[in-house]
Amino acid sequence: MPNAVRATTVSERGDSRATQIKKIGVSVAKMSPTPEPTYLEPSYNDCQERRSSSQQLLLSPEGTTRHGRNPIAVPPQWAPDTPTPGIVMPDGEASEKHRPNVEHSFHHTSFGIRRSPRILLLNTTGKPVPKSLLKQVLLIDPNAQMRNSFARGVDMLTASSGDWPDIVIVLSEDCTLAKRQIEALWRLRVRHNYIPCPIYFAISTELPPAQTRYDIRNLGAHFLFLSDVPSRFHAEIEEIRLKLASVIRSMPSWLLAYEGNGSNLRVHITLKHHEKLIHIYGADRVTAVLAVCIRHNGVARSLSGWRNVLADSPLFEPAGGGFDLPSLASIKMYWCRGFRDCLQIPFDDHHTGFCVDHVIEKINPGTHRTKYTIRGEWEAIRI
Repeated sequence: MPNAVRATTVSERGDSRATQIKKIGVSVAKMSPTPEPTYLEPSYNDCQERRSSSQQLLLSPEGTTRHGRNPIAVPPQWAPDTPTPGIVMPDGEASEKHRPNVEHSFHHTSFGIRRSPRILLLNTTGKPVPKSLLKQVLLIDPNAQMRNSFARGVDMLTASSGDWPDIVIVLSEDCTLAKRQIEALWRLRVRHNYIPCPIYFAISTELPPAQTRYDIRNLGAHFLFLSDVPSRFHAEIEEIRLKLASVIRSMPSWLLAYEGNGSNLRVHITLKHHEKLIHIYGADRVTAVLAVCIRHNGVARSLSGWRNVLADSPLFEPAGGGFDLPSLASIKMYWCRGFRDCLQIPFDDHHTGFCVDHVIEKINPGTHRTKYTIRGEWEAIRI
């Protein structure tokens, strides 16, 4: 009887078990419990060896993958035996040990926190990089790459298939070639489907003319004098980071300025970007439709839905405005072609980095249930 069995010593339990099995005619080998595995506490040296081997496996570029895709290059300074803060290659001719693989040049890891911008430093002065600048660059990006000419930097970007750094810092003596370099970098970004980075950052060892500094900033780039690097470099990098965040999310900032009343009511659309006001030109009715779509961009709507919104706007005749209510075919043409003609040209002229295909959002494209909206925050004023 199971309830009558009392816990005794190991020898007593063995004798009672053998007697019970003998009575019922079952072999002892069949009913005997499986022996428990022996456990030996590992020594301290064994634990250290396992820890060292696991770190080497984790830190090896061959064993590290990102979402099951291509391996990520692990920077050498992450290894426990390498105290070097970063690798700075003085030229394109680097040693085999420190030569970056094209596939892994600018890969980075994300740990759920805001990552620092990735930097490519191009030194065109023919002299060593000043320690004041090098220190600030390595504080932002310990894995910053470096080349001794702008052409080498462009070749490096071209070979990396669009996986580019966030900022290209060009160190020069007087920034005489800055405007030409900005245009070359911009054309490279346009060829890669308006990729939002890298941002051009010019640093001059000598103070350039005021017109040169104005042209650099007017083209959406950044400028800093070398003596101002210790005090203003981090603030300039933070400004670039915020600028990249708005461009990557395709969230422009619109200013809608209304003037007139009744049938004479008109609207002017301005893009606020990098402390500049960029006017959006176009036909009056196209601009009016675009302004209404920007002001009601909280919900994606079908063509008929947008026509109902236009009918309630004071800019169009049903609500007392001076513009005819467009047909469904005209509204579709505006979304597919008209808005592109109005927006992309000023986007490109001022190097904003915005692309109309990213700013205009289409849901279920190519079907009869297609819905449209335009991204961005807006502000309306009366003038």
